[in-house]
Amino acid sequence: MSYQAYYSEVGKAHHMGKDLTEVRSLQRKLVPDKVGLEQYEQTSLQGIAMKAKESAKHRFQDLYRCLNAKFLMNCWPDLNKDAASGVDEVTAEAYEEELEANIRNLAMRLKEKRYRAKLVRRCYIPKDNGKERPRGIPALEDRLLQLACAKILTSIFESDFVETSYGYRPNRSAKEAIEDLQFNLQFGNLAILSRQIVKVSLTTLTMSGCCECSGRGSTMLPF
Repeated sequence: MSYQAYYSEVGKAHHMGKDLTEVRSLQRKLVPDKVGLEQYEQTSLQGIAMKAKESAKHRFQDLYRCLNAKFLMNCWPDLNKDAASGVDEVTAEAYEEELEANIRNLAMRLKEKRYRAKLVRRCYIPKDNGKERPRGIPALEDRLLQLACAKILTSIFESDFVETSYGYRPNRSAKEAIEDLQFNLQFGNLAILSRQIVKVSLTTLTMSGCCECSGRGSTMLPF
């Protein structure tokens, strides 16, 4: 983290009433192995993320091998257990009763190329206008694999985003974007820019008013 970036984050923490220990680092936290916290990445994802950051032109090969039993087990805690079941009617609670065996079986089917995604269960949600919105509910194992693939792709493409990007990124939200924008408008470079815009606008209004009075021109604004 640069000197300017650090003190910008510290100033923002004071402004938002946060303790200095809550200041968000501009760098993603990477540790040698997954230790149970969501902000840490396991070793395989760490290597992928580092390689993607080092070389933007690098093309990854054989990412399919990352879908092993250990990785799928690490993805399980992040899966939404309250979601509705798919066409197989398998719930997260029932699947978790023999979780390790089920994960090993899933990983073996993936390795032997025997895994086939199940059909998506179609349901309809009523809307306020009387119509219905269709919704597809995948099976539990399909959702687990979708989550695992999303984690791998996120490790690759996360390095392409700039720090000020918030949309559809892990551990980012619209609320955080608004807080950062508010801080920059008040204390950052945007505050200087906004003051310059106001100054230029006032100068334009004054000059256009003088031109209207002298008859040498017309105002640019509709009032």
